[in-house]
This record gives sequence, structure tokens and C-alpha cells, in this order.
Amino acid sequence: MVDDGVRYLQSLHIKNNQIVFARPYFVEEEWSAEHSKSVLKVDDVLIVQTGDIGQVAVVPEEFAGANCHALIIVSPRRDRLSGAFLSLFLNSSFGFDELKRIQTGALHPHLNCGLVRDVRFPFPPLPEQLAIVTFLVRAQAEVDAMVTKVENALDRLQEYRTALITAAVTGKIDVRNQDVRDGASDAPASLS
Repeated sequence: MVDDGVRYLQSLHIKNNQIVFARPYFVEEEWSAEHSKSVLKVDDVLIVQTGDIGQVAVVPEEFAGANCHALIIVSPRRDRLSGAFLSLFLNSSFGFDELKRIQTGALHPHLNCGLVRDVRFPFPPLPEQLAIVTFLVRAQAEVDAMVTKVENALDRLQEYRTALITAAVTGKIDVRNQDVRDGASDAPASLS
């Protein structure tokens, strides 16, 4: 490993249908050239071979030319199969089950490259695959935006709760004559 050079992807970089290069690894260009069989192209599909089996991601433009270790590389025929479609399928529960079906080894789960060919998957025409990918990417973006909104609202509510408790404890607001359940009682508030 070197401090800079060709990006070197490993199983730890493949999470939730994405390549997450938060812990960067690099190899020298000469080494990568000597191992050209594992140089990645756009639309290749990476499947974790050992360990966290079931993690799959498609190679985006950003990682074209990177090299990898202990990942199965599926290079689809671009005129027949979209790598993004295959990756989304393998990240579905059915696709995950298909990968688990072909895993070997009880103590150290492992995928055999040759058995990956036996994975069953739907194979619609390429235009339909691309339409499915577009739909799912758009839908995932909408879900992600909603999740972000909910997380932000929860953060604001937590801040409000903390401020309210601080104000009550420091005496900045008087809660003695408030009924916690319906606000209708003159009885002192209690925590029980």
C-alpha cells in the first residue's frame, strides 16, 4: 500500500449498493498494471466474495480505473445488461437470498466465482432495465430526502425538549399548576 496512486477497493468499501471510500487504500500504478485483470470499468458490478457476503455495488465513473482485492467483478455485456440494474437486483432481498444460496463455508462464508454464474435473476430488455433503474434511483432519492427531513425534525424536537427541561428546572417557566396529561388541573405536576 502507498499513500497515493491507484485506488484499491476491498470488501470494506462496498456498503448498501455504494462504494464508500472513507478508508482509502492505494496501490502503485505499476502494480495495478501488472494486475490488469482486476482493473475496474464503469458499470462493472462488484460482489463481496468473503466476509460480508451480499454487499454489492456498481462501479461509477469516479472509480473507473481503480483496482480491487477479494471482490468478484461481473462485467456485463453493455448491449444486453445494465450493471446498475444487476446491482439493484442483487441488493434486493431476492438477490441477497440468491447470493446466500450459493455461498460455501460455514465458519468463513465465501462466494465461489464460478457459482455466481448460477444466480437466477430477471432479464428484461435493456430499455426496460434502464427504466427500472431510473425509477428506483428517483424513488430512493425521494425516500432519502424524507428520511433527512424526519431526522432534522427529530433533532429540533430533541433540542426543544432539552431547552424546555432546562427552563423548567431553572425556574424560568412555572410548571406547578399544569397537569401534564390534559393541562386542565390546578394540581402540582408530578413525575409519577
